[in-house]
Amino acid sequence: MFIVYKLQMNQQQNPQKSIAKKRISIILGSILILIVVGGIVYWNANKKSLLRSEIERALNKTTDGLYKVTFDSLRLDEVNGNLSLKNLHLQYDTTIYNHLEEKPSTLLDVKIPQLKIAGIKTPKALMENKIDGREITIFKPDIHIISTGEGKNAGKHTPQKEIFKQILGKLEFIKVDSVYLTQAKLHISQLKDTSKSTMIIDDVSLNFADVLIDSAAYYDDTRLLFSKSMIVVCKAFNWTMPGSPYRMQVDSLYLQSDKNLIYIKGFHFKPELGEAAFVKSRPYQDDRFNFSFQEIVLRGVDMQSILKEEILIDTAEIGKADMYIYRDLSIERDSVNRVGKYPQQLLTKIKVPLHIHLLQIQNAFIEYKERNPKTEQAGKVQFYHTNARIHYLTTIRDSAAINPFMDADITTRFLNETNFTVKWRFVLFDSKGTFNVKGNLESMDAVKANVLTKPMGPASVEDGTVELLEFDLDGDDYKITGKVKFLYDDLKINVLKKDDEGDLKKKDIASFLANIIIKNKNSDEKGKARVADVTYTRDTNRSIFHLIWNGIFNGVKQTVGMK
Repeated sequence: MFIVYKLQMNQQQNPQKSIAKKRISIILGSILILIVVGGIVYWNANKKSLLRSEIERALNKTTDGLYKVTFDSLRLDEVNGNLSLKNLHLQYDTTIYNHLEEKPSTLLDVKIPQLKIAGIKTPKALMENKIDGREITIFKPDIHIISTGEGKNAGKHTPQKEIFKQILGKLEFIKVDSVYLTQAKLHISQLKDTSKSTMIIDDVSLNFADVLIDSAAYYDDTRLLFSKSMIVVCKAFNWTMPGSPYRMQVDSLYLQSDKNLIYIKGFHFKPELGEAAFVKSRPYQDDRFNFSFQEIVLRGVDMQSILKEEILIDTAEIGKADMYIYRDLSIERDSVNRVGKYPQQLLTKIKVPLHIHLLQIQNAFIEYKERNPKTEQAGKVQFYHTNARIHYLTTIRDSAAINPFMDADITTRFLNETNFTVKWRFVLFDSKGTFNVKGNLESMDAVKANVLTKPMGPASVEDGTVELLEFDLDGDDYKITGKVKFLYDDLKINVLKKDDEGDLKKKDIASFLANIIIKNKNSDEKGKARVADVTYTRDTNRSIFHLIWNGIFNGVKQTVGMK
């Protein structure tokens, strides 16, 4: 009874306290609602500026202020997790760049008309610091890569902290199913003149599948640029090198990272000038090159190494090739010492680490044309249906320690008349430029060689058969030695001279004397073939091909009895 009475008395004595508590609860609830509503209103009113500030802050932190980003408009759909940006511009700050102690080798200026992010799981991003989305599409970006000329390579300027940490900031991971970059334009220029592009690539498309940015993905060798698969497709593009008389062109390119494959429809190394204009533009004699390669397939490409500025390829295949070389001997030669400039020596001087285990060339046509000032005509040495297998092209000394030789096995049709086989062996990283070359030319009608001997000799073959030409020569920077076997039968030649009208005519007395000196066939009374021992000292102003040709020619002259 007492307790009930006490409770009733308390209720009668404190009615005002009960009312006050209710009011406080209402007020607190109202304040909480106002905070939530106010927060929503503020977010909707200021989300664009908040996001803009966050993007700018993150980029500034990542690049030490070197880059800044601007964009015109931003649309955000929190319910569906969609974000759209228009006219985004990423550009470097010239003032900050000039004050950097260690400058990067490249700078970027990127303009993106539209960027869309679809299917971002917003609650997870907000509550768990994780971005998990479906698709990012970048429409028609204009990417300007500017070479500064600073540093030895771009890798020197990679941030010390792992890249994934630079990107993530406070996020645990970023996961996107697909990233598309469509109809991109890429152009490269030098910092000293950014208005002049050395390379322009139009209509580039990239597709990144299964993109994951976190600590595990950073060390995952099965991913390239954090993606399980990257496909790059671009149409024709071309470029020039400063001061070079040539232009390079690629017809189209396809790259698929998960298959370690690169396909190039065509690559062309073209002179800007015709033969006569090229000769006039050079102060001294020079070879004019005109090369085209089709159906290039690179297999077993180490994609991760490309990011480290290394080129490691298992097999490179060229489906067809046309190679033209022209030289005019009427122009004065330079006096450059070409010691140390054999092919294997030039290869090992390339600064980029390069290793191609096997290079295969199929169905190539090769022509060397030389204009002789005595005849004012050009002779052509032509090789048809050339196939080559080149093993172990490397600029990496450690690879050469495993296999010190670069071998080239070549089969071709000399003048499209007979089979010609050549085997080269070059010793890599050898200070003496050591090499060996073996060759075998099968039988042919000697008269067919007149397309070469008339303008270059000047001489012509009146009759005869070449039955066999074999050579085995060892060379280095200063000489070539070895053996040459030249089998022939019933060889008769004409020595030529140019008449007043510019035509080549037979010199009767010289031809008569030459055919007396020349032995009709390569065999002695017992039928044994003569084999010439060759020793020829190199003219160090000349190339390896000049050295080998003179070694062979000296063996042929000995065999036929000419001095």
